[in-house]
Amino acid sequence: MEKNYNKDYKAENRFTTFEGTNEISARILPFRVKFAVFSGGVPMLIGFFFTLIGGFALAVFGSVVSFDDLRFSDSDPVVEGKILDEIGTSSYENDERVYQYVFEFRANDGKAYKSTCYHTGRAKYPDGIVRVQYFQSNPQKARIVGMKIGQFPFFILLFVAIFPLVGGLMLFFGIRKALKRLRILKFGKTALGTFSRMEETNVTINKQRVYRMYFIFTDGNGTEHTVFDQTHKIYHLRDEAQEWLVYNPSKPDEAVLLDTLPPVVKRFFQT
Repeated sequence: MEKNYNKDYKAENRFTTFEGTNEISARILPFRVKFAVFSGGVPMLIGFFFTLIGGFALAVFGSVVSFDDLRFSDSDPVVEGKILDEIGTSSYENDERVYQYVFEFRANDGKAYKSTCYHTGRAKYPDGIVRVQYFQSNPQKARIVGMKIGQFPFFILLFVAIFPLVGGLMLFFGIRKALKRLRILKFGKTALGTFSRMEETNVTINKQRVYRMYFIFTDGNGTEHTVFDQTHKIYHLRDEAQEWLVYNPSKPDEAVLLDTLPPVVKRFFQT
């Protein structure tokens, strides 16, 4: 086993620190291995989908929300107007349909204007006469008093933005972890670790508890170190008396347990 792990390892015993490793021949990791390290983590996948779906939802809701509703004040003119049409949209808010209202009014400048606004639920104006508020500087921007220019209130964007924000953070930390692992896999040394203990974390994946698994190994200088990795698939790290790992020679407490990575990575090290 040890012979197989060292077969393609060109950088062994050539350095004691990651600094200056650009000048050192190291493992050439194929694309399939790099891709597996980046895509193999569950948090990374969740982060990707949260960011993708949340970003799409943010774009959709952003197109039907108007921040002009925040700009109205008591100083903006209010005049009489008339509803021309009432249209039921395909949008719902709290199980109530959102309606679009087409209306017209005459501003204080004497000109007639036509505009639209929205209301959740059917509004009751039997005679169609309404009070209209508009921007003094731009009468095209107007709404029936009690309604809104956008289909949805602006604060819904704050709720929707949580998903791409959380997804982005998960991607950031996931990518940072993957890059660190790739660097260890590229320049690190292999060793056999013996299981020491495990600790519960507060994280669960697919209703399975994530554990911090500790292993003891001896580096090339004969010094003993304890390292850990986190996984919810603890059986992968308990199925053998010893587990192969790759560690950072300059900081041996930084290591990657190969059985926590996708099978394609382990097969690469075994060939």
